[in-house]
Amino acid sequence: MCFSYKAFDLHDGIEGAWSRVKVEDVLQSPDKLGKLYAEMHLLRKLKHGNIMKFCDSWVDDKKRTVNMITELFTSGNLRQYRKKYRSVDTKEIKNWARQCDNIFRTPEFMAPEFYKDEYNELVDIYSFGMCMLELVTFEDPYSECKNLAQLFKKVSSFH
Repeated sequence: MCFSYKAFDLHDGIEGAWSRVKVEDVLQSPDKLGKLYAEMHLLRKLKHGNIMKFCDSWVDDKKRTVNMITELFTSGNLRQYRKKYRSVDTKEIKNWARQCDNIFRTPEFMAPEFYKDEYNELVDIYSFGMCMLELVTFEDPYSECKNLAQLFKKVSSFH
């Protein structure tokens, strides 16, 4: 389960988004923690006008959470925007697709290979496709799943 909060950086005086994910929700085994650290380090290095700015991240051992601070989008996330503006032209969605360089790994967007820890950069293409599918259909991926266990079972069955 992911929780997001509006945050304010007292040092730099800017607003941001603070996301907190339970470690159990993103890691099926302790050895995956190293990969998670590596990915957070990589995200911190990315600098591009079409990629959401990744400011900081850390693991809170006491609360067993992964915390990430990113750029804040005041119009909400893409799902909220799309539900608010339902009659967006297909050309505009294609335009968004060209600008969509980063999909954060949330369970419903993760490729089956990611769950089995046998993945490469192609899982990002899968995530991008799931995002485009949601934009066009207005349906949340795997909305029929009531919890993470059902979602994991359903996605894992495709591989």
